[in-house]
Amino acid sequence: MKIRFILPVLVLLSIVSTGMAQNWRGLTSGTTTVLNSVRFISGSTGFAFGGNVVVKTTNGGTSWAPATGVTAGNAYTAMHFANSTGWLVGDVLTKTTDGGVTWTSQKTTAMTLVTFRAVFAASATTAYVVGASFSPAGGAIYKTTDGGTNWVSQTSGTTNTLNGVYCTDVNTCFIAANATTLLKTTNGGANWVAKTVPAGNYNAIHFTSATTGYAGGLSGTSAAIKTTDAGETWATQTTSTTSNGFQAIHFPDANTGYGVGVALAGSNTIRKTTNGGTTWTVETVDTAGVGLVTLTGVHCTGLSTCYAVGSGGKILMTGTAVPVLSWRRPYLTAQNKVVTVFDLQGRKTHLYSGKPHHAVYAVEFENGTFQASVPFGNR
Repeated sequence: MKIRFILPVLVLLSIVSTGMAQNWRGLTSGTTTVLNSVRFISGSTGFAFGGNVVVKTTNGGTSWAPATGVTAGNAYTAMHFANSTGWLVGDVLTKTTDGGVTWTSQKTTAMTLVTFRAVFAASATTAYVVGASFSPAGGAIYKTTDGGTNWVSQTSGTTNTLNGVYCTDVNTCFIAANATTLLKTTNGGANWVAKTVPAGNYNAIHFTSATTGYAGGLSGTSAAIKTTDAGETWATQTTSTTSNGFQAIHFPDANTGYGVGVALAGSNTIRKTTNGGTTWTVETVDTAGVGLVTLTGVHCTGLSTCYAVGSGGKILMTGTAVPVLSWRRPYLTAQNKVVTVFDLQGRKTHLYSGKPHHAVYAVEFENGTFQASVPFGNR
């Protein structure tokens, strides 16, 4: 037996979501400790972290509370996930396999004098962490291919601090660093090659495809550089900000990107591009409500729903949190059932197959501009 639902409300909500103005407002984080970065693992669940604090939301940022089970640390800087497996780094190196519910420390004695600034989970088993080693001094790179059971040090070839890492596959990765340094590997880190980039300090890196990527930082009068040939050549972009450049960048799709940085000239620094970085425009921020914030992290869960964090424990948001759609259940008997949802275009989403239970089932719909959790069940 199949039970079908038609949900025109999804189309309507998608239109409403994408049509909203890009106004950034403050959220209540529950902390005044500086937050270095933010990372969402779904449209509703995310983490903000920095200093000695990690806060978590399960409702799209409406409320935040201290995350439990996190390995104790004094400087959390970055987090990255491959599905439910992820790593949180800083003066710690800790792993979760259940979406951040529990964490296990993986930092070894060889890493004692290393502070990590970035992590990238290329898969559930392969990950890279980068930062700075104080003895011997230099850029530090570690890689695991077994989920963190073993971490192997790699040669960076530079004494500069490594600030950001991004991989387009398990073997091809890029590192953004200080002092006009940008590294690339195509063999899983066996060799890291310095690429020629415009002079500057680079804090973050993000790729939207195997060939197109961006590095955020400060290069002359530009806060970002771009490549369209897999990192072989890079060019500056017009970004409308110069003070320390972008501290963080994120692209929810190939054309739409956000950059954040230090507040300047009495306004907060959030810039947006909708044309792949050709132009960047100033985003509207409720400065009267949140004050001036040094923003150091940004992450988007959709084209128009994004979060930024920074000094004073501030969390800013644009767009709307993931809404929940619900409807009265159909009559479900004890036989096996298949529940399917169709949208107005006739596209089918397989939700559940089996015997219904007295429970709530959920699924997230994602059409590139909107996500929704849809609970249903025998209630």
